[in-house]
Amino acid sequence: MPHIQIQEFKEIPFPSEEDGIRFDFIATNVVHPDERLIHAQSEDKSFFLQVKRGDDKWLLKSDKVTRVSPNIHIKKAIEAYAKRANLDVLFSNLAHKESHHRDKESALKPIDFFAKTFPEANEIWIEVGFGSGVHLLHQAKENPNVLHIGIEIHKASIEQVLKQISIHKLDNVLLLDFDARLF
Repeated sequence: MPHIQIQEFKEIPFPSEEDGIRFDFIATNVVHPDERLIHAQSEDKSFFLQVKRGDDKWLLKSDKVTRVSPNIHIKKAIEAYAKRANLDVLFSNLAHKESHHRDKESALKPIDFFAKTFPEANEIWIEVGFGSGVHLLHQAKENPNVLHIGIEIHKASIEQVLKQISIHKLDNVLLLDFDARLF
């Protein structure tokens, strides 16, 4: 999970914007005042960053509940907050290069894409809960004339399948990070 360790947490004025990331507000946990959530927006993604105080340092990371895919949005938000607040970073696991699977035409689509412009195809196969993506990717390779839609809520699975779609240059797979019951 993307994160940085910092010497001291500093709050920025809200709302603020840095490097295309908008920070709307901060919320403090009333039971644990050393835990906070920062609301962030990157492109069409809305999520929280979590700030936690340790024994002698702080941790700035993705909130597990609102974590989004692809996680490049989280990495950019953490970097932008650190820059805006001029934080002293002790450790970072943020890659400084963008993943090769993060193309302009990503296979990961928001629900609005399907609601407004549902893709047309002679045949559409939907896999709910594709997990590791082995079956979904196999079917896409074996059936190139079929549009494959994979629905998953597990962020790590989505990231892995996005990488594989790019590596194998599959143009017949779309992914959705959404509750399949509502889809």
